Amino acid sequence: MLKADGKFIDTLPVQQLFSQEEARADTITIEVDRFYGTHDLADFLFVMRGITPSGGETEAVLEKETGENVIRLHWEVGPKFTQEPGSLALDLFAYRYEEEADPKEDPPDYLLRYQLPPVQVRALPDGSHVLDERSYTAFLLEVRETAEAALEEIGSATGEVQTELRQLWSAVNAIPPIVILTQSEYDALVVKDPGTLYVIR
Repeated sequence: MLKADGKFIDTLPVQQLFSQEEARADTITIEVDRFYGTHDLADFLFVMRGITPSGGETEAVLEKETGENVIRLHWEVGPKFTQEPGSLALDLFAYRYEEEADPKEDPPDYLLRYQLPPVQVRALPDGSHVLDERSYTAFLLEVRETAEAALEEIGSATGEVQTELRQLWSAVNAIPPIVILTQSEYDALVVKDPGTLYVIR
């Protein structure tokens, strides 16, 4: 239900309610004060006017329940209000003619307009667009493929490094052990290892 505060009606509760091409799916109840100034609106006719994004207009006469101090209006949302997606401007007005007036020729003697923020009509899903080849799944597969290639390169580089380290280690192991000793210590050796480099200091 929407409630008027003076002449302002907050449409936030129905801001996202409508979808394109809906027809009489929703009936909105709007509560307004029965009296505005010296006017008793019980004698007024209430009309909801809608303006679509392209500028098309449509109207609906609202059913009315009159209470002691309030009037409840019932707006059955017809298909022309939801014909186009986008912002739907709304204009609720109430009017009354004097008894001697000719409605076909004369403007209303009394006219009251309410201010309503526009509401949105959700567009139908559009199946005419081709899916982007770079979808999320394709992106993940591409990342995985790139990661696997990088890991393979790293593995290959690691293998080359390991080979070089093995060669260096072999070269290091090929260097004979070095023993530093004095001349007297060298002379005191009973067995001298031919695979050892003795350095006399």
